[in-house]
Amino acid sequence: MRPPCRLARLLAALALTASGVSSVTGCGARADATDVGRDVGQLQSMLLGERFTAGRLAGQTAWSGCAVVDTAALVPRLRCAPPPAPGSRRFAAIGRASRVVLPRLRSDSSPAVLRAAALVDLRWRDTDAAGVDRAIAALERARSRAPDDARVLNDLAVAYLARAERDQQLRPLLQALDAVERARAAGDASPVALFNRALLLERLYLVETARGAWDAYVAAEHDPAWRREGAAHRERLARLAAGSPRTPQTARETGLAALGTWGRAVTLGDSLGARRDLDSARALGAELDAAGADRSVALAVRAIEAAQRTPSRVRTLAAAHAAFADGLALYGRAAYEDAARELGRAERAMREAGTPAARWAAVYRALALLNRGARDSADAVLRRALADATPAEPALVGKILWTLGLNQVRRGSYEAAARLYGDAQPYFARLGETENLGMLSSLRAEALNFAGQAAAGHDEALRGMHLLAPFRASSFMANHISVFGGYARADRVPLAALDVADELLAVARSSGRPQSVAWAYRERARTALAAGRAEVARADLTEAERWMARVPPGVSRDRLAAYVGLVRAQVALAGDPAAARDELEAVVRGYRAARDEINLPNALYQAALAARAVGDTARARAALAEAVAAIESRRALFPSAEVRASYYETTENVYDAMIELSLARGDASEAFELLERSRAAVWAGTARDAPIGVPALRTRLPAGVLVIEYALLRERVIVWAVSRSAWRSISLPVPRDSIAALVARFHAELGDPAATAARARDSSTFSCARSPRS
Repeated sequence: MRPPCRLARLLAALALTASGVSSVTGCGARADATDVGRDVGQLQSMLLGERFTAGRLAGQTAWSGCAVVDTAALVPRLRCAPPPAPGSRRFAAIGRASRVVLPRLRSDSSPAVLRAAALVDLRWRDTDAAGVDRAIAALERARSRAPDDARVLNDLAVAYLARAERDQQLRPLLQALDAVERARAAGDASPVALFNRALLLERLYLVETARGAWDAYVAAEHDPAWRREGAAHRERLARLAAGSPRTPQTARETGLAALGTWGRAVTLGDSLGARRDLDSARALGAELDAAGADRSVALAVRAIEAAQRTPSRVRTLAAAHAAFADGLALYGRAAYEDAARELGRAERAMREAGTPAARWAAVYRALALLNRGARDSADAVLRRALADATPAEPALVGKILWTLGLNQVRRGSYEAAARLYGDAQPYFARLGETENLGMLSSLRAEALNFAGQAAAGHDEALRGMHLLAPFRASSFMANHISVFGGYARADRVPLAALDVADELLAVARSSGRPQSVAWAYRERARTALAAGRAEVARADLTEAERWMARVPPGVSRDRLAAYVGLVRAQVALAGDPAAARDELEAVVRGYRAARDEINLPNALYQAALAARAVGDTARARAALAEAVAAIESRRALFPSAEVRASYYETTENVYDAMIELSLARGDASEAFELLERSRAAVWAGTARDAPIGVPALRTRLPAGVLVIEYALLRERVIVWAVSRSAWRSISLPVPRDSIAALVARFHAELGDPAATAARARDSSTFSCARSPRS
């Protein structure tokens, strides 16, 4: 019999001969548990005798430093101890131990043997890149057999981190963090788990949470070498958190702010103060000019200098710059209606006086209008500013394109938004404005996610965290962490998502902005609810409402109240569906008033659940029908079916609930048509692809043709069989999550050569697939 592929690869890597393989004694023999435990322990001891991964494997005490080999990578690539050289004693010893343990994979799939095989693959991943994938497959199989085995979970986290280093992707980092958090939840309080948690938080650029994690690790670690490494990480993060670096963006903002104080000083007759402020702005403008940066400040100063011989024009400019500063302050306090009015006054006066600063006033007026829901007005203001912009103002052009992208997001045109954000990026890249680039990555990540391009969105989300990491006080940081948390929730790693929510709350608290803090508590509440921690969610919602009370009345506060109310209703749904229904009706009204097309379908879906829970089927159907209409109305916004598909996955619950209601009243034909509508909403490209019901389908089918269609619902599978002469539907009591788990297991076994064809044929996956025919 040929050896398993894993064993063959290993033996080839160890340069063993074919005859050596065939002469291994006991290859297929069964060994007792004592022998297996001894042999596995010996192999693990040999492998763990040196450090060969960035993360720390369970039971690993030997320390050695790892060198960073790619400092430009989003996930730093480290080189630790290389594999043992062929011909060395260590190489030969590991080869002998492997020949004893690995053949047992054919008959022994215990977590201990699977973990040993994974360690071997991780050890030789430098010479076989697929080794990381085989290690993850083995450890996932081990986890399926022992879900609370902390050693397996810890090593799975290390393997996912290795994949993240190789592929430079966000998802394996989140999977790694979730795995190590599950190890801790299973009772692992060891320094090993604390080290990996801190390292993963740092790799995800969750700086505040990582600093606390490194503090906990250093306090718990007794080994001096490992403790020194933890302390070095902690010191590096402390320097990162110490303060934001000075950038062209901050210099420009400081220069424009100085012109605002100049305007106030002129208005008050403070000539000495006015001269000081104008000199400050002039110096900053000259500094930016020398750096080849955006010339907005220098151009605004030049306009003031040109007006010096006309006192009335100077007074006009002074009043305009003071109004601009006042408008920005109102905008920062989320008083958008007052801000739009003041910024409009500033823009008109600046245009009258002939200063290019009018275009910056226009941008912020458009932002205020956008936050009030006046999208058409905002668009008109931006288009005029873009037409007037000059090549000397690249940051202004980038900001206008950025704001036009925001407007497209509010309209639901996500691909258009992503394109506009991409168009803005080169302007800021050329200027070296890293903070703005980070925010554009965040906005692109959000838009790409809504547009269904989740893979590209993951990359942008991680890039945004990397770029914004030095700017802890930036208002952009909290916004992006919220987007980042959305990706964690979508990846179904709830414990990792909670860590992201903790970071969001830490950053929001440091800002002191009531709207940011209220939003952060709301985000952590819904994340805690998804993780099964309802009490944490209730406490966070109480805090969210306390901070929300400090937000000025207006559209932003109304929208925030709807967001908080939606989560509170979801918490209440299990215990008091009537109260949840009333609150959700208010949330739906709030989303309608705010014209929030993104969140309205979900609010309607939750309202339908509450109505159904209190027996109001008619109201449930009405809410779901409105949600379906809202979803289907967005179809034209997505130019390709592939892009639409991922977006509609987020609203599949709406269609599923409608199908369930139709089945509950015995109308399997209507349920079939709803299933077809959900398909058409994503895939239809022409009128000929319109959804079709059972009666129409039967008339179109040739004799002798049978159509099989199925729907995976939350608790069951519905199968329709339709022919020209007859049709029927059957219900199978197989939950959707069970099928997803079986499919995941099947894919894992495909990546694990130890899973033979016979095992696959006999697996529950194939048994389930055969069940409709039984």
